[in-house]
Amino acid sequence: MNLLDCRVNSVVGFTAFEPVVRAEYIDYFIQAARTRIEAYAPATAQKNINLETLENLVVPYCSRAEQEAVLCELESKLSEADQLDQTLATALQQADALRQSILKMAFCGQLVEQDKNDEPATALLERIRARKSNGIKKPVKQRKPG
Repeated sequence: MNLLDCRVNSVVGFTAFEPVVRAEYIDYFIQAARTRIEAYAPATAQKNINLETLENLVVPYCSRAEQEAVLCELESKLSEADQLDQTLATALQQADALRQSILKMAFCGQLVEQDKNDEPATALLERIRARKSNGIKKPVKQRKPG
């Protein structure tokens, strides 16, 4: 039994006559046609696909062998989509980790060769603090020895 719709006061289900039609075939059809089916639902705050709507639903019918072929193809494509989804999720995690690594390296001064003659950041920060405490508002320029 594939549950099509469940609301507080109603449950509509479907039981397939397996020698003629596979339940999975109908389930995939309904999933694919859900937007169109909901368009026929009574206009209320919450869409409710009622029995009358489902009674008027025309499901494309084909032989049991064709249904099996359709299901096999759908499940193959859905499996590929799941694998691609997992690959994408992994790639996004790796990209985020790489971004964090690059930022860390940038803040540690490891992305470019460092000039030994540059003053350390702690000295620059100390000069900025000293100027602020003296009331000097103009920007601090880094001095290069030489």
